[in-house]
Amino acid sequence: MYITDFSNHKQSYLDLNISIPLKVTDHEAALMLMLQGLDYSKFEKPKKKSGRPPAVDSYTMMLILLYARTQGKYSSRDTEKLCKRDLFLLKVLDGKKAPDHSTIDRFIQQHSDAIDNLFYQQINRLGSLGELTKNIVFQDGTKIESKANRYTFIWKKSIKKNLPKLINHIEEIIHESVNLYPIELENSSPEDALKSIIEYLMGTTDNLKPNKTGRGHRITAEQRIFRDTNIYLKKLEDYKSQLDAMPERNSMSKTDPDATFMRMKEDHMRNGQLKPAYNL
Repeated sequence: MYITDFSNHKQSYLDLNISIPLKVTDHEAALMLMLQGLDYSKFEKPKKKSGRPPAVDSYTMMLILLYARTQGKYSSRDTEKLCKRDLFLLKVLDGKKAPDHSTIDRFIQQHSDAIDNLFYQQINRLGSLGELTKNIVFQDGTKIESKANRYTFIWKKSIKKNLPKLINHIEEIIHESVNLYPIELENSSPEDALKSIIEYLMGTTDNLKPNKTGRGHRITAEQRIFRDTNIYLKKLEDYKSQLDAMPERNSMSKTDPDATFMRMKEDHMRNGQLKPAYNL
């Protein structure tokens, strides 16, 4: 795209700053009213002999942060762009220079305790006005992200897919054990049968754990059966406990069994990644 830049050829011009009346919506007016009259003393710091005062006061910064979040802007860079383009924020700044993203980040980091105190004041004010009864903490459908790692997922479909394969392996090792050892496992459940095999081998065989493993090192049939039986028993117990932990859910976290993987409103990667959370 080509843009022709015309110079003024040293001609004089008159810079007219004409204000445009902007009607504030009910939502914006309620946001301004909610922040007015609160105690902002915790934002103030002891005055230094050197240094400049902040270009934007704490009330205006809090108004910018809250308004940006109501518009779905959570990052400091998106908030900076909003300050330069949104008509409401331009009116709030009243000709002042819009804060950049580093200023916004610095404000949040330096005044985290003061911001928390301001929210407590807002809750108390809403309670005194009768707008907040404090009987209901969360509405139905509220999602709260868990502290569990997002890669600790367990999927019910995966368990249901792998469980029949595990049962087949267990049946094979039970059949092999019955042919090799005098064990009665005819009416035993898979879990009890595996425990019986382990108990029999531990009582009749020494050195069930090989000294060396890997390529070139052979193990006996007893060592192999003992190893595989323990692996299958551990997997079977894990599958059963995981299915019992999520009877009506499709997923859970290994480190937080109460958390379910779901899509959140905040998606920084913008790929629909599932995160562990609670759906209240």
